[in-house]
Amino acid sequence: MKRKEEMTWWERLYVPEIIRGLMVTTYHFWRNLGLHVLHAFGYAKDTRAAFTTQYP
Repeated sequence: MKRKEEMTWWERLYVPEIIRGLMVTTYHFWRNLGLHVLHAFGYAKDTRAAFTTQYP
């Protein structure tokens, strides 16, 4: 299967993409942590935070 779009030289370095992925993960972690703390104290009720799905 041939790629429809070739990667740029920046994407081929991988290290910047790893850093970018870590930045996104870090952002989501702190945002959700902050929202869960606010929900625990009764604030930010109109803002949804992450949820956990449990499977049987």
